[in-house]
Amino acid sequence: MTLLIVNQITSNIVIHTFAYKIQDGTLSGELIRPIHPMLTNALVNNIAFKALTIIGFIPIWVILFFLFKPDYSSVTLSGVLLAIPIMVMGFLTGYLLTATITSIAFWTTRVFSVHDFYFALSLLFSGQFVPLTLMPKIIQNVARYLPFQFQLYHPIQLILGKLSTAQIIQGYVTAGIWLIVAINLFNWVWHKGVKRFSAVGA
Repeated sequence: MTLLIVNQITSNIVIHTFAYKIQDGTLSGELIRPIHPMLTNALVNNIAFKALTIIGFIPIWVILFFLFKPDYSSVTLSGVLLAIPIMVMGFLTGYLLTATITSIAFWTTRVFSVHDFYFALSLLFSGQFVPLTLMPKIIQNVARYLPFQFQLYHPIQLILGKLSTAQIIQGYVTAGIWLIVAINLFNWVWHKGVKRFSAVGA
C-alpha cells in the first residue's frame, strides 16, 4: 500500500515525452529558449501527469485501504517528514538518470531498448519487483549503494519506521551523492549530444 503512494511520487515519464523530440527534430524549437528543455516541457509534463494520476489514484487507494486494512501503527509524523526529502531526491535522481538515457537518442534510435534494461534494473534494485529484504544478501548489499532504492525501498522503510538513525543518515548521504552524480552525468551527456544534433530548421 505504501509502495503505491511512493511510486506515484518518485516515478517519471521523461523517456516517453522527450525522446521523440530528439528523434523527429522538434527539439530544435526548444533549444533556442533561455531555459533548459529538460526544465520546461519535460519536467512540467512529468509533474502534470503525476498530479493527474494521483487525483485518480486517491479514491482507489482509499478503497484498497478499507479492503486490506494495512497496519500503520508504526508510522509517525517524523518518519513521513524524513521520507519526503528522500522521495524528492529519489525522483530528481531517477528523472536525471532517465533523462541521461533519453539523451542517448542523439546517437541512436534504439534508446527505448536501453531504457528497458535500465527499468529492469530499477525494478530489481528498488524493491518494486520483490522487497529487498526477501532478496539474496548480495543483492541487498549491492542495492544499498545504488540510486534505485531511493525511489521506493528507502522512503517506504522510512515511512514505516523500520530504519535506524545510522541507516537514515547513510541514506541521506548516499542519495545526495547520487543526485550530484546524476546532475553531472546528465550535463555531460547532454552537452555532448547537443553538438551532434541536427534537424530541419535547427
